[in-house]
Amino acid sequence: MIKSGAGMFDFMAAPEPRKQELPADALFASVALDRPLEGDLTYRVPPGAEIRPGVRVQVPLGARNEFGVVTKIGRDPGCDASRVRPIIRILDAEPLVTGDLIILSARIAREWACARGQAIAAMLPAALRRDRLRRTESIVKLLKRDFEIIEKMEEKEPDRYRVLRTLKEAGGELTMQELCRATKLSTSPVKTLAKRGFIKLERRIAEIDPLSRVRPVARTTAPELSIQQKAAVGAIRAALDARKHETFLLFGITGSGKTEVYLHALDDALRAGRGGIVLVPEISLTPQTVLRFRERFDDVAVLHSKLTDAERMDQWKRIREGRVRVVVGARSAVFAPVRDLGIIIVDEEHEPSFKQSNAPRYHARDVAAMRGELAGAAVVLGSATPALETWKRALDGKITLLKLMDRMAGGALPPVRIADLRHERARELNLGSNILLTRSLRLAIERALEKKQRTILFLNRRGFAPVLWCSGCGATVQCARCAVSLTFHRRVEKLVCHMCGREAPIATDCPMCGLPRPRLIGAGTERVEQWVARAFRNAHVARMDSDSTTARGSHEDILDRFRRGDIDILVGTQMIAKGLDVPEVTVVGVVDADSTLHIPEYTSSERAFQLVAQVAGRAGRSAHGGEVFVQTSMPAHPAIACAARHDFVTFAAQELREREKHRYPPFVRFIRVLAEHARDERAQEAVESAASAIRAANAPGVELLGPQPAPIRKIKGKSRWHFLIRCDPPESIEHIRDAVAQIALKSFHGIRLTVDVDPAGTM
Repeated sequence: MIKSGAGMFDFMAAPEPRKQELPADALFASVALDRPLEGDLTYRVPPGAEIRPGVRVQVPLGARNEFGVVTKIGRDPGCDASRVRPIIRILDAEPLVTGDLIILSARIAREWACARGQAIAAMLPAALRRDRLRRTESIVKLLKRDFEIIEKMEEKEPDRYRVLRTLKEAGGELTMQELCRATKLSTSPVKTLAKRGFIKLERRIAEIDPLSRVRPVARTTAPELSIQQKAAVGAIRAALDARKHETFLLFGITGSGKTEVYLHALDDALRAGRGGIVLVPEISLTPQTVLRFRERFDDVAVLHSKLTDAERMDQWKRIREGRVRVVVGARSAVFAPVRDLGIIIVDEEHEPSFKQSNAPRYHARDVAAMRGELAGAAVVLGSATPALETWKRALDGKITLLKLMDRMAGGALPPVRIADLRHERARELNLGSNILLTRSLRLAIERALEKKQRTILFLNRRGFAPVLWCSGCGATVQCARCAVSLTFHRRVEKLVCHMCGREAPIATDCPMCGLPRPRLIGAGTERVEQWVARAFRNAHVARMDSDSTTARGSHEDILDRFRRGDIDILVGTQMIAKGLDVPEVTVVGVVDADSTLHIPEYTSSERAFQLVAQVAGRAGRSAHGGEVFVQTSMPAHPAIACAARHDFVTFAAQELREREKHRYPPFVRFIRVLAEHARDERAQEAVESAASAIRAANAPGVELLGPQPAPIRKIKGKSRWHFLIRCDPPESIEHIRDAVAQIALKSFHGIRLTVDVDPAGTM
């Protein structure tokens, strides 16, 4: 084994292999491993073996054996050939990673400062990154249902109690993956409970049909397109016919028929014998999107993170073998091995969820453009509220702008009424009542209920109350492990940390000054659901957030019940703010439009506008019409005022001026370097060392902001320090890429160091 590039990894040291005589025709393979390495490693191909780039191999790495993917074959190892270690096993007869994807992996590694092997690993199902395929999954079943015994565990064994309670809430059964995700715990407390007989662990054959929970549909014919839709489809078709890569921004108001344009463009690609990928931002949207596409096409594959290993593997094989040519999924579906890829569609391209949070920290929108260029494919970015980076590229002529400014069903966008909470609350307080919804919104809900129509109430904050506050000293109760306030959750009667999952009993006295009865301040979706259920006793009310959708299929179940009319009022977070198309929704209420504006990020105004505009677009999608109510204490804020007028163009112009003035993206590029360690001084030392390395590069156009403590100073007991690298102009990032890669791939002995290019947030 020889490393192709300068090394800085103490843990990679291996004994020097003995020199050996090699045949003159010896072959050598560059192998990318899923580890933070600066380059591929070189190994010797066994004599007589058939091997090609893109196949998986097992290779020695120090004292261990690792799996990797071959990226290049040649006769020159670039080093002393006698010291190169041999490949242990060749795992595939045919390449699993095709030529375009191998090239793409190198671009991703350079663009987002990661190892090439990490990029390739993101392209493959988890089952292919192990020694054997897992066709079973671990199921956790609740056995003991004597909750008097279980409740006694709450104080002394809080983690195990949380496991049992979560299982009970989910109906008594979850996969191990779902249970650990819901509780934010490892498998350790689960295994302990199994030994004590509280739960049972089973292995079962995993489902291989991720669409088994999606209702069957009848094929439909395409409706007549509007003039604007025809123009958009024609422009995309021209690129497809020319087999030329072109990126389009499909800017269309909510309800304007962007999906119908996607369907026609995809149909054009299929008629030409090519395939397509459709990316959606939320797992909850996948079943709905799949339904729309299955109504039009023979077969659709689905890829997203909630699939079992077996499901994902089965779907991946069907795509790779060419048995299915349409793929719908979340961000990782951008790597689907579609044959002769003709089109990639990124729906709701502005969504932050398209940004990957761990290495490789890619943005699916940008990867789609890279892959489209390599494949000669059309890329369509769709949104009613485009990301400002995308909008500026369209204004600058770097991508093609297509517009849909009319709703398919006819009519105008629903009127938006702004309720100034400063005045409303004063009036309601004079009446001596604790009101979450203004009078005008309550009356609109009553009218909708009388007409058997539906209501959506949006609040991007889960739990019952986000703050437990002491009126005596002004302190809020915070997590002992994270520098954030604890949120009260009524369903568990606990204060919960949304960062680490730790729970605490609600304090009867202020932990800071000892005064009695701290107050619950603010509202989350639980509180709104409870209040609405009491205010409208004859209505069927449901909540959709990450707490109410733990079990598999829960997203689909809630949305199906809402569409059928079994739910009259749906309360939810951003899960319900996008892509939801229910014609019977005539009333939409934004309970608190200000919550996003208070987040200390330069993107807060943009996110607030997008959320309000997107959720407002859920109303008025039929002849019934609709109305939207936005409750805010900042009615004059441009994000609120423009969203109320459905005026993206004005908002974007104002926000871009502010971004340019203060040197924020898209006029510059940011790179964030974050260090985390249990000891504050160690985190500070690491981040200052990284900052010194950047300064030493002395790159033109590069400025450091920091180092300093991160806005959220501590998470899960780890202190956090960070700095930002500002590249102005954006092209100056090229001067700093090598130095950034050195930091990203360096071992800091127990310190977690994160390098994030174009971060979605800086908290």
